[in-house]
Amino acid sequence: MRVLIVSPIFPPQNGSGSLRVHSYARSWSDEGDDMTVLTTAKPPDHRELELPNEGFRVKELSYRIPPVLGALRRELKTQTADGRMIGRWSGLRSVVRGLGRLRDRTGIFGGVRNRVHQDAEQNQSIDAAQSVHA
Repeated sequence: MRVLIVSPIFPPQNGSGSLRVHSYARSWSDEGDDMTVLTTAKPPDHRELELPNEGFRVKELSYRIPPVLGALRRELKTQTADGRMIGRWSGLRSVVRGLGRLRDRTGIFGGVRNRVHQDAEQNQSIDAAQSVHA
């Protein structure tokens, strides 16, 4: 069977959602399905989880981030000593509230996750997935 998965969340973006989609693609491919994953190209600071795509195709589509959102995103990120990018949201509550109102009105930003709350739970899953593919 030919299967197409369409998901903006896929490795190398780090997170439980990308692991889940990768697992579906790998499992269905292992079962003999002709798999293709259609996803968005990831910016350099979202390329944190390199997993093999053996047995299925991945097509990344580039997209243009609106300049104001790109500038805001760069402003709200900072790099740790070990090279990881983390969010810098303190003191920017009005910006966050404004983006929340924009999201509610337009539906954009629907797939954004809160890394601060989810990273602690995901680290163990990510480490396990990487050890399987090591």
